[in-house]
Amino acid sequence: MILNAEGTYPNSFQRQGQHGKLVTVNKTATIEGTLKATGSCSIQSGGITVAAGATATFKGSATGCKTKNFYVTGGGTAVFDGKMVMRPDNSDVNVYLSDTTGARVVFNNPENAFGAVRMRAATVVCGADNVLGNAHFVFDYGNSYAGSRLDLNGHDQSVRSFNFVQRDNVSATADAEVVTNSSDRLTTLTVACPSVTTNYCQHWFRGNVALTVDANPAYKLVIEKRANTMTGPIEVKCGCLQLGSVATSENVGYTTKGFATSFPNVTEIKVGANGRLELANNAAASVFPSGQVALTVEEGGKVKLPASLTLTLAAFRVGDTDYRIGTYSSANCPVIESGTIIIPPRAVVEAGWTAAGQSASVSDAANWNASGAFDLDKDRLAGTFQLAGSQALVDADIDFSGLVLDRVGGFTFTGEKTMSVGADGIVAASVPETEEGRTYAFEAPV
Repeated sequence: MILNAEGTYPNSFQRQGQHGKLVTVNKTATIEGTLKATGSCSIQSGGITVAAGATATFKGSATGCKTKNFYVTGGGTAVFDGKMVMRPDNSDVNVYLSDTTGARVVFNNPENAFGAVRMRAATVVCGADNVLGNAHFVFDYGNSYAGSRLDLNGHDQSVRSFNFVQRDNVSATADAEVVTNSSDRLTTLTVACPSVTTNYCQHWFRGNVALTVDANPAYKLVIEKRANTMTGPIEVKCGCLQLGSVATSENVGYTTKGFATSFPNVTEIKVGANGRLELANNAAASVFPSGQVALTVEEGGKVKLPASLTLTLAAFRVGDTDYRIGTYSSANCPVIESGTIIIPPRAVVEAGWTAAGQSASVSDAANWNASGAFDLDKDRLAGTFQLAGSQALVDADIDFSGLVLDRVGGFTFTGEKTMSVGADGIVAASVPETEEGRTYAFEAPV
């Protein structure tokens, strides 16, 4: 059926038992009826076509035929208000979206049930939360299509898998397969794959977008090659997120390998108890903004870096433990499988100890005089310490940079806290044989 006039059409459109077109819309129109494929029909060879400059709004449901294809083509805008059922009888239907740059497909119904959504050159706009119907979402630029967009548009979405396909040895163009968000609202794309598989991604993530992997524990999402400007956080609740190139020996369906990825605007990363964050062997320390990222890992989560790579963070928390200024690896942090994480001091603060008496807390900034406010978790101290034989409670890991010890009394430690002075540290002159009291005497190296 070809609709050449503007207006509202009550019609339903159905095709049965053969391949071919369903409806062509050449002028802006509203179709109130349903769209349906039955029998062994595949709605392709043009399928639902909306001409450039036209907008077709489909109010009724759209149903694909079991295991067959469903095409939306043309250079116009197709708006689907009705429910799209593209998993009939628990089978998947591939929905192929327009290969014409500038085409737009708007999904508005949160009851959509997709098999696979295969992007080519169209922009998909999400009009509500979860309109992607838990689809296998694929950027398919095998014929050099450019301009593919997934616009989250301020609405959180979840997909079963997230992948791309490149055929015919065609390299991706510089502006293809983009995940973006035209809204100012932070919006999350969740990959919730139930399978034990690996998805390979060469997509750009842009705008106020957050990325979450909440999948099978053995699932892996590999993102490589792109400089991603997304500003939202990354979270790996369950499954693995690998950043950087795959090995060149792997056959993943494309030929352009060996490129690193980066997220220069991401400042928050979380790894769940069943999550895993990996940086591939070709990943650089610049994958994240140096010294600006707060990394939180639940007990049981894992972080794997290249053995030669050092990642500089602003903050590092594992379970209930804050890892303060220092250098951490598999030797002193159980969640790190390889590589090194450094928490550097924010600044060196000149200060003097003013407290006296037993159990005055070293981590209490009020006990110090300094020219400005400082944080013992983030700043290194330099100054003078005078206790005249009293005791102090040490309840923070402290690095006294260039500290002058006129006289040292005792320090009572809580937990596994440490102190150091300069490059050589503090030498323990005597250590109590029992944990009770835990009063230590120290002498400073010359």
